[in-house]
Amino acid sequence: MTNYEKPEVIRIAELSEGVYMASGSVVEGGTQIDEQTPVCRSRYLMGVWHRPNRGFTEQGPALEKYGCEGCSADDGDGCKIAKGKAEDLNRNGDFRPTWERNGHEPGDMVW
Repeated sequence: MTNYEKPEVIRIAELSEGVYMASGSVVEGGTQIDEQTPVCRSRYLMGVWHRPNRGFTEQGPALEKYGCEGCSADDGDGCKIAKGKAEDLNRNGDFRPTWERNGHEPGDMVW
């Protein structure tokens, strides 16, 4: 999976299933991202690091309470991707916070 291969699209009238073609994702400026380049995969945080706020013991919104905790790029004091420390990352990591991987939204109340 190190080489990008342009997908072929075939239309079959009897099928109603969609196909996602994200393997050739493009970022701002039209630069192609290869699969070796780590990027924030959070659909809510979009590359902006959030510090967890575990100081309060009551329920709180997932984003406030947990921030980027659990993301493969979180180093406890920022985002390794944003800091340009891509060489320190596990390329197979999941670059989303744990609460998002568990199906929560930023405003969901969590403990």
